[in-house]
Amino acid sequence: MSDVLASGKPGDAVGPGAAAPPTPDEALLRQVRSGRLLAGILMRFAQDPLTEVDANIELALAEVGQHLGAEHAYLILVDQLTRHWSMTHEWASAVSGVRKQHYVDRPSSMLPWIIGTLRRGEVVRLQSLDDFPADAQLDRRVHEEIGHQAMLITPVQGKGGVATGALGFDVYSGPHVWADEEVELVRTLGSVVASMVERQQAEVALRESRERLGAILNLSPDIVSILDGQGTLVYNSPAAQRIHGYLPEDLQGKSTFDLIHPEDQPLVSARLAELVARSEGLVQVGYRYRDKDGSWRWMDAVASNQLGNPVLQGIVCISRDVSERKRQEQERQAFEQHLRQVQKLESLGVLAGGIAHDFNNLLMAILGNLDLALADTSPLSPVRTNLLAAETASRRAAELSRQMLAYSGRGRFVVEPTDLNAVIREIAGMLAVSISKKAELRICCAAALPLIQADPSQLRQVVMNLIFNASDALGEQSGVIDITTSLRQCDRATLARTYLDEQLPEGPYVCLEVTDTGCGMDPETLARVFDPFFTTKFTGRGLGLAVVLGIVRGHRGALQVGSSPGQGTRFQVLLPVPAQEAGQPEQVPTVSSSWRGGGTVLLVDDEEMVRAIGEQMLVRLGFSVVTAPDGRAALELIRKDIQRPAAERFVCVLLDLTMPRLDGEETLRAVRQLTTDLPVVLSSGYSEQEVRRRFGGLSLAGFVQKPYLLESLRTVLREAIEAAGPGAGPGEAAS
Repeated sequence: MSDVLASGKPGDAVGPGAAAPPTPDEALLRQVRSGRLLAGILMRFAQDPLTEVDANIELALAEVGQHLGAEHAYLILVDQLTRHWSMTHEWASAVSGVRKQHYVDRPSSMLPWIIGTLRRGEVVRLQSLDDFPADAQLDRRVHEEIGHQAMLITPVQGKGGVATGALGFDVYSGPHVWADEEVELVRTLGSVVASMVERQQAEVALRESRERLGAILNLSPDIVSILDGQGTLVYNSPAAQRIHGYLPEDLQGKSTFDLIHPEDQPLVSARLAELVARSEGLVQVGYRYRDKDGSWRWMDAVASNQLGNPVLQGIVCISRDVSERKRQEQERQAFEQHLRQVQKLESLGVLAGGIAHDFNNLLMAILGNLDLALADTSPLSPVRTNLLAAETASRRAAELSRQMLAYSGRGRFVVEPTDLNAVIREIAGMLAVSISKKAELRICCAAALPLIQADPSQLRQVVMNLIFNASDALGEQSGVIDITTSLRQCDRATLARTYLDEQLPEGPYVCLEVTDTGCGMDPETLARVFDPFFTTKFTGRGLGLAVVLGIVRGHRGALQVGSSPGQGTRFQVLLPVPAQEAGQPEQVPTVSSSWRGGGTVLLVDDEEMVRAIGEQMLVRLGFSVVTAPDGRAALELIRKDIQRPAAERFVCVLLDLTMPRLDGEETLRAVRQLTTDLPVVLSSGYSEQEVRRRFGGLSLAGFVQKPYLLESLRTVLREAIEAAGPGAGPGEAAS
């Protein structure tokens, strides 16, 4: 039930038992007392800091409660989300014996009529419980249980007139008359308290916001900066000290351009001018920034124009340290470039090996026929001169083929324990007179280098090619060529950066380093330095450094090269140190040129011309010959052969390595499943070292490198047949 106060002011809920208005003198006295009390409360709120708001609210509750004759006073605040209310401030008269309630998180549904009245902005003035209207019985029962007899409650309204709480005064001892000026005092106090609570909440929210922002900035890995329109630093977050090492006072008022790399300043300046010229949008830029220790760090920044923002009044920039990402990108690009180079060189090596294989088959027919023709030609014959000239040209072609095989890493090596220092000392005199007269050759060899498994003649070629390349780089200018040797421990990361890294094992490597002070190479030249026939001088230089790469690859080593225009070039050759003592050098036995064989030899080769000349050579050596065009045909012949009597069986198989359908390796494995007694000699343009490495454990009786001559074939067949024993069909000496 709600009606109008006796004073005629609408808007208050009042029960039917309102007392008669006071006399004019009483009303005036009450107004004076209320005014003085309110003035004192307002003075405290105005003068005391916000930290004293809670204490001043409770003091005001006590003073006003005593002034009104109330026994209990409180401030209730409502959670705007949950609509629950809690008693935040409270006073109780000491003489009344009233116990403080301390209500916390109570639902608004407990007091629906009172809460509804306060939400409408009206004061609840009940002089006794009988003043509760008929539709407020739930509210009345709650207050009966508490023991209230009279109450005066005014809404505490925030911005927009929204009820955010209530200020109440209760009487327990009996009914109580609330005068109009007392209602106005409580209403005014409610407005004052609402203002102070809002200020306090705003201060708390601001403090929490600052603490939250500070915590975020402290934890953020990125730097948050504020700059003016000219790039002067106004603020830097703590990340600037963690990343760059500068204290806040080191950067305050400093131009950010003083710390940006000179090469990046024009770009950053243009981006800043672009951003200042417009009021919206973002600008992104990458640049190098100088740390306090003088080093440079890559940063990526995103900036927003907030010059018109009254709070920020500057350019807000968020910058991130991307140095590690840049390093990884550079490493990835270098790795990809290195991988492309490795793949290209590997492809060229495969191509060179394939060409050399086919070339060797042609040379096999040419040299074989020339060899047989010369053997049958009288020294006085006029055609002998032409045959010898053709043989010389063919041998030169064979040498080129061997270079191509060396580039592919499958050249012919005679491996033995080798002292790299000794190899260099042997050719030092020749090198000194072979290079430019204006070049100073300096040799510095590490003491007590371990022996390596290598072909000394091939190593000499490596050293000479590198020295001649360095001499060419000096040209007509004076300069220095340094040759140094050392022992290095190479880890996987070091080996991964080398040319043609084929998952080489970590461990000790003997290092040959050749450096010059010549013209150097640009990146384009450096990328092609190992290409066959590539040169910056003149055409016709041959395979050059390509052979160096092939020889090193054939020795299971690695190469590193570094160069830049005007800064010279450095080549590093890494050769593995064997884990165990190397064996003795390969011995080439001498064989009498009159030795002749006997029995039948199976000749297996996919090239008809090779089979033809090979058959002629074998017949010349005293053998009967059966030929097969591939491995499958050879296996069929061997299966039939092992069924014959021992005296009629093949005495040897001369097997080609590279064939279609079934290559030499697969054929030999199949042969060894059929018989272990039959000698098999492998024929290939690849090196014996490469072949024996691939055929380890397969009982290879011998090896002859294409293109071979009659005497080479005689030597290897005699070794293979005699090693197999008498049952294999021994040869005989011709008278």
